[in-house]
Amino acid sequence: MTSLAPLDPINANGSDRGKKVAYFYDSDVGNYAYVSGHPMKPHRIRMTHSLVMNYGLYKKMEIYVSGASSPKLLLRDVGFANLQIS
Repeated sequence: MTSLAPLDPINANGSDRGKKVAYFYDSDVGNYAYVSGHPMKPHRIRMTHSLVMNYGLYKKMEIYVSGASSPKLLLRDVGFANLQIS
């Protein structure tokens, strides 16, 4: 069996210090029903958010809070064929 190198190897000499991380989180992510097989996993998103907050990682990130989207933006981003309004 062969070993593969990581996609983004960790740089031990500290040259990654200038990189910025942006973090997007919306607490309402779990309030929606996702069909089986949908790539969005609300439980994983909440767990990641909990880890980010409890380990203090948010102190080293730029945090953005999303706002409500308009129907026009939804149609632009999702497309009419994929939009189901109940």
